[in-house]
Amino acid sequence: MIDSDVERFHKAFRLIGEFMFHWASLESKLNQTVSTILNMSALEGAILTANITLRDKIALVRTFLNLYGTAGEVEVKALDKILIEISDLSNDRNIVAHNMFAPEREGVKFYITKAKGKLSLPKTIWSDSDFDKKLDRMNRLETGLDAVIAAIQGNKHRGLKPGSTRNALLSPADGPAPLGLLGFLALHAQESQDSPQSVVKKPKSTKTPK
Repeated sequence: MIDSDVERFHKAFRLIGEFMFHWASLESKLNQTVSTILNMSALEGAILTANITLRDKIALVRTFLNLYGTAGEVEVKALDKILIEISDLSNDRNIVAHNMFAPEREGVKFYITKAKGKLSLPKTIWSDSDFDKKLDRMNRLETGLDAVIAAIQGNKHRGLKPGSTRNALLSPADGPAPLGLLGFLALHAQESQDSPQSVVKKPKSTKTPK
């Protein structure tokens, strides 16, 4: 290869490396989020997050956010969008991690094969600008996870919203929730009682008037 080709490949390697570094930093922050909201030590959190998928981590944090993030519905939805966005961004991570690439005139070209019942070879080129936007996006999401942690941790200490089923079952004032099968059944029984859909209306009388 001539010098210009070498430079183009080095540039592509740099772009790919920067993307993967920022992704690794973002996922590390997600791991920290999981550890923090579960009150785990760094070592315990590292063991747990090494054994669950990204999808499971996001589902776990979203569930805790929905459970404890009761400061405001608008705020909770905004924070939930951060986690959804991380999940969506994992598609870009998979493109970078699992496909051959080569330098393009103004960026990087990925050689992608899709063969889930139908074969397609989509043309996928990320420009320098595309990479910059993706890096900025990952930085923003990583910072946003601090707000997710704060919302969950703050409400865990203050307690859940008044009258909630989970508040009745999980409130520290009432002691720890029952464990095992009985605890599981109690939780679902209470949920059924609180759910509007669980209220069964008595059918109207079908007696024929005399």
